[in-house]
Amino acid sequence: MKLFPALLTLFLVMGCSTGPDARHVPDQPGPLEKEYKNVAKYQEKEIPGYMYYHRAWVAYHDYKNLLIEQEERVTRAGRREGSYIPEEYYGKKQKEYLDAAEAHLAKMFEVNKEYPEAHLLQSAIYMARENYEKAVNHLREVLTLEPLADKAWVYLAYCQWRMGNEDEAKKAIAEALKLKPDSTDAVWLRESIEREERKKALESKQEGVPPFRPKLDEK
Repeated sequence: MKLFPALLTLFLVMGCSTGPDARHVPDQPGPLEKEYKNVAKYQEKEIPGYMYYHRAWVAYHDYKNLLIEQEERVTRAGRREGSYIPEEYYGKKQKEYLDAAEAHLAKMFEVNKEYPEAHLLQSAIYMARENYEKAVNHLREVLTLEPLADKAWVYLAYCQWRMGNEDEAKKAIAEALKLKPDSTDAVWLRESIEREERKKALESKQEGVPPFRPKLDEK
């Protein structure tokens, strides 16, 4: 899995927790993990299949934490500090976490397909895998269930942009900003699209300009 697209996705979703808390859930049992499980058990009474969603959320956030760790190690390696773990290790672990999250969500959808947050989390997983078409399908499910979900509009804009559909991305950004005018993610996406368009326009102009060929034989 390529690090740069994954980090772009991470930047987008870090501030948009799709679960009860965006902090890392410890692998070993502890007060924090017990608290999460208690909340999940309570939610299960109100939302069928919530325990599956909770487990998927934990696996996905383990994936996000691994991305952060990888970036930090790459940075330290570039500065010749500390040790560097090969990218193959991270790629394998990332896939394991995403596969686990997706397996739990599959069980969730067998019980309950009407929970918007589950579709939002599934879309984040597909975004991490760079499968934007499938991510869009789940985002449309979110917007069908919860039309005022500004996060879904931001995710949708990002997917459309990565798929090369700038016009559709702009429409989704506009919808996100209608719901949340101070959305930093929506503003970042809009500015990124505008920069890309300016770059393409400049490259297009340069293609029409003949290369400069100095006549070195002239005195």
